[in-house]
Amino acid sequence: MCDVTAANFQQMYPQIQEEIAKCDFVAIDTELTGLHSISSPSAHLSLFDSPEERYQKLKPSVMRFTVSQIGLSLFTQQSDSTNGFATLCYNFYLFPPNFGPMDAEFTFQSSSCSFLTKYGFDFKKFFREGIPYLNEEQESTLRNILNAGSWPLSNSVVKDLLKITIAEVSEWVVHAQEGDSLTLSNLRGLQIFEVQLLLRSGMINIWTEVKDQDTVVVHKVSSSKRTQLERSARDSCSIELVLEAVLGFTRVFRVLVEANKPMVGHNMLLDLMYIHDKFYRPLPESFVEFKSNVHQLFPSVFDTKHISKRTKQELLPFRISNLIALHVALESRLVDLAQHGPTRIHIASCERYAHGDYSHEAAFDAFICGTVLLQLAQLLLANQSGVFEPRIPLIGEYLATVEPHKNNINLIRARVSFTSLSGADPQAERPPILLVKVRPGWNSSTAEIAKEFATFCSLDVRKKSLGHYLLATNEWKGLCCSVAAASVLVFFLGRPG
Repeated sequence: MCDVTAANFQQMYPQIQEEIAKCDFVAIDTELTGLHSISSPSAHLSLFDSPEERYQKLKPSVMRFTVSQIGLSLFTQQSDSTNGFATLCYNFYLFPPNFGPMDAEFTFQSSSCSFLTKYGFDFKKFFREGIPYLNEEQESTLRNILNAGSWPLSNSVVKDLLKITIAEVSEWVVHAQEGDSLTLSNLRGLQIFEVQLLLRSGMINIWTEVKDQDTVVVHKVSSSKRTQLERSARDSCSIELVLEAVLGFTRVFRVLVEANKPMVGHNMLLDLMYIHDKFYRPLPESFVEFKSNVHQLFPSVFDTKHISKRTKQELLPFRISNLIALHVALESRLVDLAQHGPTRIHIASCERYAHGDYSHEAAFDAFICGTVLLQLAQLLLANQSGVFEPRIPLIGEYLATVEPHKNNINLIRARVSFTSLSGADPQAERPPILLVKVRPGWNSSTAEIAKEFATFCSLDVRKKSLGHYLLATNEWKGLCCSVAAASVLVFFLGRPG
């Protein structure tokens, strides 16, 4: 596992780009500063939700919270006889840029903070070393500001530092001779560009250059020399270099899009919504447009949550609570069938994941997710052939086996169990919605209806009209019990007002 932060991102980027180009598929996972905003009662997730309704309920959360960490796990099948996949895992710590007029607002949810803390999330790396990112709209805004040539003073907490630096250079330049230099040290992150942009826009008789990672050298120059330097191809603060620095992780996102590798996730609707909003474009109003955009970006997406649910009768006829439990159950099933599942060969820098459970570290969850895809495919291949003997499938066989489930994304507790990125959404598979009628003259509420039926099934209740309620459940067995109870409920529910 490789932790990637603003401190080493520039150094690591060429390797990341190269490894993505070589791999067979990419597994992803995100950690977030919040999950579901509870500020609006209408945001409650419900079995009544259509995919469009679910999307509209999740949008405010995506706009309110941000990605604190994103994990990539790259799987590359080896050419020997081990049925092994080399895995390379990257843990990216992200933080929205504080740069000039760009000062993102986002919130934390206390439950998410407690969750991240419980699993050892490094908040120091998040706050101090997070890699910046932009979507296309933000990039366009920044490019226009840079092209205008007049850099606005940041409204952030670093403006005092910038003012001190400007005052220092202003005082120095009055007494300096042409050719003299002044060194500015201890500049962090994007400050190294912001200081240069501010000085250049405010003083026509200076030039700046980057000496090393945290140092800028200011030179006093003539106006003609300044014009000559501005036309130089070696400018350390050119528009393209500034944009490249502020884009940060967005550059990796664009490498993933260009590489066109199969993308694997687990219960990944929220992951895809955050990826779209933070690195591509603000989320569109329409869910149909969102799906079309994601499919254009990533034509081959596999959701292991969905695949495991659709194949559970063939592979694991019992409910699995989470990703790690699913991985363990599939591994046990492979052993029972004498199927030697695909081995994972950790690259030297990523061996940590071979010796322990690091659940909810984004790169580790991505690694387990990619492993689960291979385990599911291996078991499906064994079922199809009917011959339970060790064999060594190629990556093409693995992916062909799960092809029927491509681009189907799991939906938790909704009217349909999944949504399709590449076509029409499925017809509802849930039991029919039950209409409950309460005897006139008796008080009732959605809470009372839910309480009466809670012993029979998991359900959601919605008021239809006075004395009429809709009841949605995700179990046929529960529906039957509910129907049996409904006749009693219609007659007995409620208390005199």
